Amino acid sequence: MINKEIYIVGLSKDSIAKLPLKGVTDGIVLRASTSGAIKGAIRSSLPKTYRKWESVTSSLLQGGISIGKITEASVTQFNSSPGKFGVPVWSARFPSQSGALVAGASALFSSTGGISALKSWKPKSPQLLLLTFDSKGSIKSGTTINNGGSPVSFDYLKGLGYGVISSLSNTMYFTLVRE
Repeated sequence: MINKEIYIVGLSKDSIAKLPLKGVTDGIVLRASTSGAIKGAIRSSLPKTYRKWESVTSSLLQGGISIGKITEASVTQFNSSPGKFGVPVWSARFPSQSGALVAGASALFSSTGGISALKSWKPKSPQLLLLTFDSKGSIKSGTTINNGGSPVSFDYLKGLGYGVISSLSNTMYFTLVRE
């Protein structure tokens, strides 16, 4: 629950809140009252692409996946101001084996390719990566999570840092990344 509203993230092939399907599936975010009435919707799509939102923060930073010719972790900051709900502030996609999970001002995903803002980042195999962004979407920092595998859960606690739960070869790992 964010600001006494419920945010539901996922995907859809159906028209929702008068927003039609544009991709194979579109990532969606529904904003609902605590009684269940839909107050707004965000639909993210690319033609011939499977999109899915997997997480959202209280500031409407969203993480998900885009699968088309390539698989990418998707991160988008949406405007949360009254009258501007659902307007993108910035958006980024990164070569990935997983969708992005978001917490605080950061995203976590299993990176499979170079990232221009991280000059030396060129993983030879999928590597769990935590990126922190500024308010304009520029990457402030990147942190590799050892024994990473695939992201399962990701959270942020101010003053402590990021809690990461990941899975690799049927083993779960917990990592704390301090601020």
